[in-house]
Amino acid sequence: MYQIETSHTDTFSFDSWWYYKGAGNGVKEWEPRPDIFPHGSKALVQKLDFPIALHNRFWSKDTIYAVQNKGRYLFQIDTNGTVSAPITQDWLNVEFAGLPSFLNNVNLGNLWLEEMADAAKLWKIPIQYCMSNTRHALKAVQLDIVTQARVSGDYHPGHDQWRIGVSSMLAAAIGLRPFKDTFWTTTNQPGNKYRSTEPYPGLNAVVSTLSTGPVGPGDMVGGTNRSLLMRCCNEDGMILKPSIPATSIDRQLIMTASGAMADMEVWSTYSAMSVGGTVKYFGMVLGVDTAGFKLLTKDLNFMADAQRDEYIVFEHRSPQSHVTFTTSLTMPNCTKTNFCLYHFIPEMKIGNTHTVFLMGETDKWVPVSEQRIVAITPIQDTDIVLTVAGVRGETVRISYLLDGTLQTVTCTFKLTSSLMLSISNKSC
Repeated sequence: MYQIETSHTDTFSFDSWWYYKGAGNGVKEWEPRPDIFPHGSKALVQKLDFPIALHNRFWSKDTIYAVQNKGRYLFQIDTNGTVSAPITQDWLNVEFAGLPSFLNNVNLGNLWLEEMADAAKLWKIPIQYCMSNTRHALKAVQLDIVTQARVSGDYHPGHDQWRIGVSSMLAAAIGLRPFKDTFWTTTNQPGNKYRSTEPYPGLNAVVSTLSTGPVGPGDMVGGTNRSLLMRCCNEDGMILKPSIPATSIDRQLIMTASGAMADMEVWSTYSAMSVGGTVKYFGMVLGVDTAGFKLLTKDLNFMADAQRDEYIVFEHRSPQSHVTFTTSLTMPNCTKTNFCLYHFIPEMKIGNTHTVFLMGETDKWVPVSEQRIVAITPIQDTDIVLTVAGVRGETVRISYLLDGTLQTVTCTFKLTSSLMLSISNKSC
């Protein structure tokens, strides 16, 4: 087995290359091939000491599980002899379009999805839908075991399947976590049979993190850019994410429809944090192909029109160059290589005398997240105390403005996975 660095990994996901395929390239036997995993999947789990997520597609007409092939289960077989079903996660569009029974019977598709969900719930296995049509996504509203959906096409290095700002809108609206699919964290991965390169690993990494879904690096062995990847998460692999998925702002859709700046992507999201009984919204805006686009207050889903907080804003590469946000921000020519990621920080007060802007962990894509800063507690008129979560041995650097002066406090988790940081005392 390959030596795999697992310090940042929570789950391994294996796609369609490990099981036996039959007619029409469907699944014949959902068991690991010995040339892939010589000792089976159980031995693999024991070796990795991590859970694994396993892919399934449509079944082949010659699957060993069908009664028609002397198996135990009654399958619907495509009359063309290539596709059968009753259970899968991926290729949902193919199953529904390619199996006449799903097209001729108004109840069968619904029943299939419900029974798949019932079985998964019995075994406590969450489901991710892939290649799903809108009807599958809407059905998931009734199926709480369906937790996420891939909202992009298949990943191919250098392609634009990272553009998920629009497709994430439906997933977010119905409570599913959007998944961008895998990506490379380095540009060159020698020996790949496609002879491909990934010119935009940073963009793929930030999109994956802002999606609120899984972050799935798919690098060759030894090919992971750890420093880039770890901007998504803590040292234990927990993703530091916003409260809602990043989605396209309304004016992006309007301008795309009108043909103006058709390639522009401007997405917004936020982390909603409770501060002394009041919710503060730490906003984020991602911009690509913007070419001088003027961002307005009305574009930002984290700013109410009335009684909104005062905000500062900084671009992720230069937190020291923060400015006060009033009513607009002109975005430069943000490109796929040099994308723009702006952080909007609301004002907090210590009593009536001190002003605080919590900029957070500025070396992460999401500097203020519920996973890292689990509580923000005002202490009368003297202090604001942060409860910070992490991993033993992990070091975090939290930045903030205190009365206009940039402060950075460095803390290390020693014996516990939680610590307290005092804004006034500038210490942990």
